Amino acid sequence: MDKQQSSASKTDIVMAHSAVGGNWHTIVEGIAQILRADIPDVSFTVTPGSGEGNLARLNTGDIDIGMSTNTSAREAWAGEGSFKEPLKNIRGITQLYTAYVQFIISDKIGINSIADIKEKQYPIRISVHTRGSGIETTAKRTLELYGITYEDIEKWGGKVVFVGSNEAASMMADGQLDAYFGFSAAPIKNFTELELNHTFKVLPIDEPVAKQLEEKYGYPLGNIPAGVYKSVTSEIPTITEAAGLYTRADVPEDIIYKVTKSLIEHRQELGGIHAQLKKLTPEMMPKDLGVPLHPGAEKAYREAGILK
Repeated sequence: MDKQQSSASKTDIVMAHSAVGGNWHTIVEGIAQILRADIPDVSFTVTPGSGEGNLARLNTGDIDIGMSTNTSAREAWAGEGSFKEPLKNIRGITQLYTAYVQFIISDKIGINSIADIKEKQYPIRISVHTRGSGIETTAKRTLELYGITYEDIEKWGGKVVFVGSNEAASMMADGQLDAYFGFSAAPIKNFTELELNHTFKVLPIDEPVAKQLEEKYGYPLGNIPAGVYKSVTSEIPTITEAAGLYTRADVPEDIIYKVTKSLIEHRQELGGIHAQLKKLTPEMMPKDLGVPLHPGAEKAYREAGILK
């Protein structure tokens, strides 16, 4: 991307999150605020995006830094899944947290498992996040392993909606939506707000399906921690992946070095952006990104003694 120079000769770095109002928006804007204060010679602009879309935009130079996941990054690098060709311009900066599939559903409709939806041919109105996002890819894969397609849902009188967590929570509050398939840090802030006045439950991914998702696509098994929502009184089996920040190979080394160094030094402040970021350790930051580290990030980690 050709850098726009302001009158103060600042380099403009464009950072992409996901849907407006969701967890990623909160996290990327919070990180941008830390970077703006710490790196005054660089201007950090935040823009919407999507997990898989951010990787494609990085590869073409449309953005400079984007949030995504190691599952999507690994598939993008190899040209697998939704990616028709390998995206070799992508590099990793830092892991941020573990994301959990959270199948959130109204407790008013009498559905107690994902398998129930097919068995009852329930006309469910479900959001699978924004179209073409990594979350939507995972939702489609998960539903299909339960023997449910989008066409089935429509045939049963239901509806598949493509909106992010912010709009999905609003639609559930208004009675326009029954369920949301989320893949994010737990809790999803829009749903902690929803449960102040509404009740829902989080459905598990049953072990046979979870194991198929792990074997076919590489999603690790995990458990949503107890207490993340009022209704979650014990751990809930699900699948996971690591969410992180990614960049392009051709973004200057000194910029990514400064970004990574700032994140290392301000790691404690990250926990104030989202509770899941409190769990981030220095050792986790350069790991499990699915693609090679950017040289600037690697330099910062070696300088800090995180990489040997």
